[in-house]
Amino acid sequence: MAKRALQSVCAISPLGRKNRTVFSGSAANLPAETPIEEERVPGYRARHYFPVEPGYIFNQRYEALAKLGWGTSSTVWLVRDLHRWRWQSERYLTLKVGNCDFKDTSAARHEYQIERHIAHANPPHEGRNYLRSFVEHFEEKSPNGTHVDNILVGFEDPAVIQDFGLTQSANPMPRKVHDGRAIYLSHNDFGPLRSYYILPKLTDFGLAHNQKDPSMLNRHPIQPDDYRAPEVILGAGWTYSVDIWNLGVMMWNLLAPRDLFTRAFDDNGNYHPDAHLAEMIALLGPPPKGIVDREREGLEWNWSPAAQNAQGKLCTTASEGYGGPFFDEDGKILMSLAFQNIIPQDVKIEDTVKCLEGEQKDQFLTFALKMLQWLPENRKAAKELIEDPWLSDESIRRGGV
Repeated sequence: MAKRALQSVCAISPLGRKNRTVFSGSAANLPAETPIEEERVPGYRARHYFPVEPGYIFNQRYEALAKLGWGTSSTVWLVRDLHRWRWQSERYLTLKVGNCDFKDTSAARHEYQIERHIAHANPPHEGRNYLRSFVEHFEEKSPNGTHVDNILVGFEDPAVIQDFGLTQSANPMPRKVHDGRAIYLSHNDFGPLRSYYILPKLTDFGLAHNQKDPSMLNRHPIQPDDYRAPEVILGAGWTYSVDIWNLGVMMWNLLAPRDLFTRAFDDNGNYHPDAHLAEMIALLGPPPKGIVDREREGLEWNWSPAAQNAQGKLCTTASEGYGGPFFDEDGKILMSLAFQNIIPQDVKIEDTVKCLEGEQKDQFLTFALKMLQWLPENRKAAKELIEDPWLSDESIRRGGV
């Protein structure tokens, strides 16, 4: 009760509100005709996204500073909390600004409901420390509708975000203006990790799937393009093990940082599933017969509802959405010349790791390849991965993690 009373006083007192940021820099202008960021989302509609500008105040409290990222149904911004006593240090948070094109209230609140489920499922569980969930939830109206917005907590290393936040007023994001609407290029380079002794956090549950029966295979399309597991592209059916594949791919982002799969997109940023699979073959070897057989079986399954592919076409099957089938009954690659010619011949997975050497590099690759398996059932579970030698105390002391 006392804390709430103090917050109320802070909100109404002149000393309890920070001054707004004065943006003094000049933003670089990008070509209006070239799609960037969320404009590349299949079926993109500008009116669905909130028209955020640096300096906009959300919920009469949170000042937008810099765009950190984007997705199919939201943009993510670094915001500054203005409800602070003048003598207090700055408080920076992450704001996820949802789109307004949800078919109903339940769909709009899906992520919030998933977060509530996670928060109340088993609060004392030791894994709770590895999750980052919302600290506030509110709605913001735009000219085109109501947007559900979610506030996340800040960064583990306050110095990183403090330095980043202080530079935004004089270092504005590049932007383009199209049809009177500004679209900003995400400004999210925080530099290399200053310490490896931080807890990684799982966040962004907007597309999370609540599944009670782990044996049931799902068929609908999921995952960001470059993190998409092979069974999703092939339409072979997926379950919890797709998350383990995601973690394996993300290890390169955390370690280097760099992407493991670098050839899935063309020079214009368009996603090509065949090039993605080709690079998987180059780095991991050819797919085993088991996953190929499942691709053939998956040809009989339809997506419900239909979904748009990268070209914006409404598709009802994985083969239609991703351009398959990619293999015949014997596991031989279809589209022989077109597909086989894009399989890189000059790459090895060992060459993708430049920041480790010797035993540390070998241990890391052994660890990562336990997750990057063609067959989902061959991927190690989280409980098994945590016991891997690369995550041991000795490896950490030697600088392997």
